[in-house]
Amino acid sequence: MDEANLIVLAFVLILMAAVIGFTYFRSRAHENRLALQAEKRGGKFEKSGLLKQARIQIPYKEWQVVIYSTPGSRYSPPKTIAQVKVDSPRLPVIQLERNYLLQKILAAFGRERLLTGDDDFDRRWLVRAADTLTIHKLVTPELKAKLEERILRSLVMRIQPLELLLTIATIPSSEEEYDIFIETTMLVLRKFL
Repeated sequence: MDEANLIVLAFVLILMAAVIGFTYFRSRAHENRLALQAEKRGGKFEKSGLLKQARIQIPYKEWQVVIYSTPGSRYSPPKTIAQVKVDSPRLPVIQLERNYLLQKILAAFGRERLLTGDDDFDRRWLVRAADTLTIHKLVTPELKAKLEERILRSLVMRIQPLELLLTIATIPSSEEEYDIFIETTMLVLRKFL
């Protein structure tokens, strides 16, 4: 092997080591943030393994709020998910998500949505539910203030009789962002459980 090939090989190896190191330290920082959240809220932290992501379980009454992240791929962004499964049908059916162009197109073809009466909120967010009473119970000034946070711009909330699922299309990069996401989850839980 000549000297130029050795230099290229050394550069490639150094670059690979840097990428692996960066990924490792970023993963450890994320796990540390999760562990702090679990400790702060009296929950339990589970480290990531070869085939599983790190996650926390935070107690809420007799249920567990499970929070975990999934890595992104070529066609989808990373996601952070808060999930609560209940033992019997206790939750209403609600879907809340940002009112993007796709949602506007679907609405034009007859996909129903309910309005809250707040024009600014209705322009930015799309809410589907069985009745308007449920929507007014969910969409309060406190929730509207939370939804103004940058970390929640991609929030998708799906509530079904046995499960509550909040998803954001990012992995929080700070303790404050995790606080906002978890507090929003707890706020929604307090409304229905």
